[in-house]
Amino acid sequence: GHGDVHHLLLREGHIDKWEKEGRKHVIFLQDTNALVINSILPTLGVSIEKGFDMNSICIPRLAGEAAGAIARLE
Repeated sequence: GHGDVHHLLLREGHIDKWEKEGRKHVIFLQDTNALVINSILPTLGVSIEKGFDMNSICIPRLAGEAAGAIARLE
């Protein structure tokens, strides 16, 4: 899973540092779907407007479907 990323950010002190810097929002992007980038700003806006502590977005896809990636190894 991706939960290890959150633990790493906390363990290494990034969360405390970001709070001291006054950061209010963090976006995690799973790089297996490049098209999700188009929805980041609208989703952030809705999250701020609604006062969400956390929000998640996804796209529908079929099992086994190659849903793209930012880079391809050749």
